[in-house]
Amino acid sequence: MAAVSDKHVSTIKLLLARDDLDVNLGAPLYILANSDDNIPIMKLLLAHNKTDVNQLANPRTSKTAFYRAIARKAWKAADLLLERADLDVNEGSPLKLLYTGKQGTEKFDMLRRLLARNGTDVNQGGPSGRPALYWALRLPNWDAVRLLAAHPDVDVDAGDDQRWNALHGLVADNRRGRCDEAIKWVLQVSSTVSPVMPESVFLWAYWDFFGPWGKVTKSQKS
Repeated sequence: MAAVSDKHVSTIKLLLARDDLDVNLGAPLYILANSDDNIPIMKLLLAHNKTDVNQLANPRTSKTAFYRAIARKAWKAADLLLERADLDVNEGSPLKLLYTGKQGTEKFDMLRRLLARNGTDVNQGGPSGRPALYWALRLPNWDAVRLLAAHPDVDVDAGDDQRWNALHGLVADNRRGRCDEAIKWVLQVSSTVSPVMPESVFLWAYWDFFGPWGKVTKSQKS
């Protein structure tokens, strides 16, 4: 989208002055959240009393303007939306987009601000149902892990739609020990070793050693 000019702003003001204008038709706020360059028009839309800050991009998705701003790294646009008290920060699970942020980066700062906001569900899952803490552990990104783990509502044992928690996922992904450090961390802080599907942890651990990607070679097996 081209940069917003004064002419654009003047035209939008004229349109917004119409009582019969549907300011949400076509999800304009979602489209504008694509870039920080569009903030002048976003401010005009957000000032309109009929603008739905939580409008979905379309009926088939759960993505909002706030989700899009984070996905496109439009941090100023995301901050502008965060100023709205009626913003649903959990719709679409935007928190899962921020687990790769490192200390001192804009993404990490957004993660910190989002976690500090009242109403943020720190255990919200993405399409797989696994929360940001799982993905931060899987990298691992210890800056994000420490920040997420410090949240008073974090649940290390939270499961996804398939009843897998962080420990299950990490053990399943632990090819050649890539998740060893994260697994040790979870075992230290988890309230239970395996609150759901307990057999899967041990089966995946066995597969990690003796399966086709395992640590034990064919010669060692024999």
